Amino acid sequence: MNNLRIQSFYIGANNRKSALDALIPKTDPQKVILFVHGYKGFKDWGAWNALQYYFALQNIAFVKINLSHNGGTIDTPIDFPDLDAFSRNTYSKEVHDIKAAINWIKSCAYLKHLPVTLIGHSRGGAGVILAAKKNKYVHSVVTLASICSIEERFPTDRKLEQWLNTGIRFERNTRTKQNMPVKIDIYKDYVANKVSLNIQNACKSLAEQKTPMLHIHGSKDEAVSLENSIHLSKWSSGSIKIIEGANHTFESKHPHGDFKLPNELRQAALYIHQFITNH
Repeated sequence: MNNLRIQSFYIGANNRKSALDALIPKTDPQKVILFVHGYKGFKDWGAWNALQYYFALQNIAFVKINLSHNGGTIDTPIDFPDLDAFSRNTYSKEVHDIKAAINWIKSCAYLKHLPVTLIGHSRGGAGVILAAKKNKYVHSVVTLASICSIEERFPTDRKLEQWLNTGIRFERNTRTKQNMPVKIDIYKDYVANKVSLNIQNACKSLAEQKTPMLHIHGSKDEAVSLENSIHLSKWSSGSIKIIEGANHTFESKHPHGDFKLPNELRQAALYIHQFITNH
């Protein structure tokens, strides 16, 4: 297949350079997707490269980014070599990053004329919803196994009190064997920006703007319950698709290794393609 592949970067939160890549069909693509990974994720995790290739085959350009404080670097965009940056991440920084990546698309000669669809997985779903609000470049929004509330993702009671007292907590990454630090910055940022980081209100705003939205979730998601997408669909007046038997990553694992999509992720891709085509 004759595609143009671009390996580049964008300037994200705190003027931090972060990795970006684009796969652009040379046969006059009609749309462009911007894909945003989730928590403890990165743009080349699992089958995301295969998902990018799938949409290029459908003549849709596909851009993937690493969020600026996801723990990766320009030189090492896979996994988490920069745990200090990871520890200082916030939801506001992620929204800033997504808007910056949209601006990168609009500055790219091959892409700037195309309508933009945002796709976000898990926590990335929250980011694309918040970034799409009142953004004139966003044509439609798709969430994959997205959260519906930021506040509900934080510790409560004694764990929250301990976090506030120490200023840091650690989460074990079972795949990389890292103890990943999370500073209290992310919680304080949320408390200070509750209005702008309210996912429910952002969904309602997008519904008022008549921005098409699609929410996809697996019936066996062990990390983010299906009820999250049910809420998002209600608030956004968007469509919802439930994939029976699918887990949080739609049966994708890391490393993936080829360009064949797992059946459950392929079903999600089919739903997305149909949605983009119809809108």
